[in-house]
Amino acid sequence: MNSILGERATEGEMVRSVLIFSRHGDRTPKNLGTTRLTTLGKNQIYASGEFYRTRYLDSNSTHFIKGISGRRYVEKEMFASTPDQQLLVQSSQVFLQALYPPQTVTETLADGTSVSSPDNGQQFPILHSVSSNSPDAIWLKGDDGCPRHDQSFEQFYASQQFKDLAVSTKSFYESFTDVLQGLFPPDKIGYISAYPIFDYLNVGKIYNSTIAKRVSNEDLDRLRYLADSTEWAMNANITTPTMPNPISISGSTLARAILTQLNPPATTTNSTVKLSVLFGSYDTFLSFFALTSLPSTSPSFYGLPVYASTIVFELVSYPSDSNMYVRFLFRNGTNPDSPLTEYPLFGRGGESALMPYKEFYGSMDKIAIKNLDQWCKVCDSQEDVCQARDMPIDVQPAAVHPGMKPELAGGIGAICALAAVGIIVAALMVILGFRFTKKERKADEAKSCTSAEESVDVKA
Repeated sequence: MNSILGERATEGEMVRSVLIFSRHGDRTPKNLGTTRLTTLGKNQIYASGEFYRTRYLDSNSTHFIKGISGRRYVEKEMFASTPDQQLLVQSSQVFLQALYPPQTVTETLADGTSVSSPDNGQQFPILHSVSSNSPDAIWLKGDDGCPRHDQSFEQFYASQQFKDLAVSTKSFYESFTDVLQGLFPPDKIGYISAYPIFDYLNVGKIYNSTIAKRVSNEDLDRLRYLADSTEWAMNANITTPTMPNPISISGSTLARAILTQLNPPATTTNSTVKLSVLFGSYDTFLSFFALTSLPSTSPSFYGLPVYASTIVFELVSYPSDSNMYVRFLFRNGTNPDSPLTEYPLFGRGGESALMPYKEFYGSMDKIAIKNLDQWCKVCDSQEDVCQARDMPIDVQPAAVHPGMKPELAGGIGAICALAAVGIIVAALMVILGFRFTKKERKADEAKSCTSAEESVDVKA
């Protein structure tokens, strides 16, 4: 399949637009408090950014995005977004630095003096960081603030599958008590903590010599497998990939974000955004894998994606501009033995990974959350963004002007009323000597860059 598509790229296939969704790099363990990107993690993410720079921004590449300004950052051509959480923001920044490395810039002034940039030519791509209380937060973290999604945890813990595995793995988990005590209560050293235990020992095997000696590779593989099973059960265990389904809600919101960015206008040479880079967490990967039936192509999609993993969507034209296709690719980490590999979506079996755009859009639209209102209903969420949408506005309708529709008159009346109030308030403030100041962000927002992972149970 790869060789055939490689030939197509040289015979007229043209990449028009690309979307990359990435997981963060290596980090400190979650159970020790606020997580941070490690030096190893920065190297992983930087390597990923370099990889995609070579693939999509190098004019000599057969996958070069048509019409993009190459390695020179142009704001209107690239869109990057991440949840406002320290680990994901750090990863996004490193990725963008690799994607658009420094360019030497020297300017000559009118008097002939040459001036060089003090930052060595850094390009500073814009990163849109989305606060957790923003209506747009759902598109990259659709499971946060979703009570019905959280119920999947309770359902799994009450299932016979969980009970059986908890019993059969009890002695295995207890064999690590010596390196887990003090960090996990005795009643939490077991399958009930499959992911947190795997996460801690996985990080420890890299950085802690005692744990590295204590936990064998075989032990770590089994811990990983057990963690895979719990996270799949709570984020992706669906019988049919249709919506709405609270278990896979984060995959459904991501699907809408993908459709929004990878849309028909991007198929033209005059399109604006040609490259989109989004960051999120492993649970969103799993949910999306389930919704698009990817495990039917490879059992590896049942497992947790490793650090710095990426899924990619290429919008391509072949053989002419009027024939648009979408190709899905997955890269599990950044190691040389983990190549960027294409897979057919939605159980298309042995068919080409190139999917006609209309078919792709139709299939994605079926699994995607339509809007914030639908998300609020599916999740039965009481988040502020959901409460605000239902908040009534108590405004007395104005008298209907002859020939004017009542609803329009009411709207104008509301505007006039608000304008009058504004004039009165402004006058009072001038008289009393007050002045307007920018309202400070809430405390939890202001410290989000340092304590987001600590204050919120973030799956990353």
